Amino acid sequence: LFFRGWLMQVLRHRPLIAVATSTVIFGALHFFSSGGQESTGERLIYLLNPTAFGFCAAALVLLTRSLWPAVGIHAGLHLASMTAALMGKSSEAPAIWAVSAAGYAVVGAVALALWHRRGGAAEVVLDR
Repeated sequence: LFFRGWLMQVLRHRPLIAVATSTVIFGALHFFSSGGQESTGERLIYLLNPTAFGFCAAALVLLTRSLWPAVGIHAGLHLASMTAALMGKSSEAPAIWAVSAAGYAVVGAVALALWHRRGGAAEVVLDR
């Protein structure tokens, strides 16, 4: 709600700056997360995932004009992690972080392309 809601509304007249700012700050805050990283290299790979996630969520907000897709993918991420843990599977591995990041980046890029194709509104509009 903070990153894709309030922050993107504060920067609503510059939608691409809003996406970039939301993405970078969301990713940077995860520098302090404990996700099983054992080295500096793993920490950097790990940071790709929340950064790409933030980009995807912000792009979906632009495309859909709603916070709900961002809320949904965030809840889905945590639900998938909890389900994996209950099944005895770990989601704390560099390969998983990298693949997830690539997926989020692709979805975010497609959402931005679709937003642009529709005319790329001059501001961030949340109406749903």
